[in-house]
Amino acid sequence: MLGALGVMSTSAAVWAAFGLGLVVLGAQGIVVARVERLGHSATIGVVAANLGLGLVLVALKLLVTH
Repeated sequence: MLGALGVMSTSAAVWAAFGLGLVVLGAQGIVVARVERLGHSATIGVVAANLGLGLVLVALKLLVTH
C-alpha cells in the first residue's frame, strides 16, 4: 500500500512486504509451538521450517524476476 501511495518506492515496498511476511511466519511458528506445548528445540524447529519455506518462496521470486 505504501508503494502504491508513493510513500516509498515500489521495490522497497515489495521487500518490506516480504520482510513482514517472514516476521508473520516466525510468529505463527511460535504460536503453533505454544499451542502444541512443544519444547524449546521443537519450537526452534517449527519456526525454522516456517521461515525456511518463506525464504524458498522469496528465492523463487528472485529467480523468476531476475
